Amino acid sequence: MNIEAEKWIVNGDAYYKVIKVKKCCDELIYNDGYIDMVSDYSDDYEINLIKTELVYLGDGIDDSVHNYKPIQYCPFCSEKINVNIVKTIDKTKDYEKLEKTRTKLYELKNETDSKKESKEFQNQIDIVCKKMNNMVSNDNFGMIKKKGLI
Repeated sequence: MNIEAEKWIVNGDAYYKVIKVKKCCDELIYNDGYIDMVSDYSDDYEINLIKTELVYLGDGIDDSVHNYKPIQYCPFCSEKINVNIVKTIDKTKDYEKLEKTRTKLYELKNETDSKKESKEFQNQIDIVCKKMNNMVSNDNFGMIKKKGLI
């Protein structure tokens, strides 16, 4: 299997976004029964791009570090998984802009007395948070499927 990915840098941390995949076999990608490599779902395989991940649990309450064992060979056909980082992009400024937008939206939400406006601001906050979370997460097989790369 050959994978091409971009390496995104946000505040000094690296995140990997898959841009091209040449799969070795269908079984790793579509087999929902083989789930003990990384997590509870086969869509969460992250291949050998990262060994640890910081998980935000919400509202600043808790952070957990999960240690993943990277896979370097397909567990079904044994073909080597080759990862080529084609570009490194610093996304820190983009992330900071989203943080500022989120802060402003929270301020507007907290200043309004209208439940309708508050709900609209919260919807906008959710969209911005989703964009931020996407920037600081690694692509997994589920994301690769959604992108239509496999």
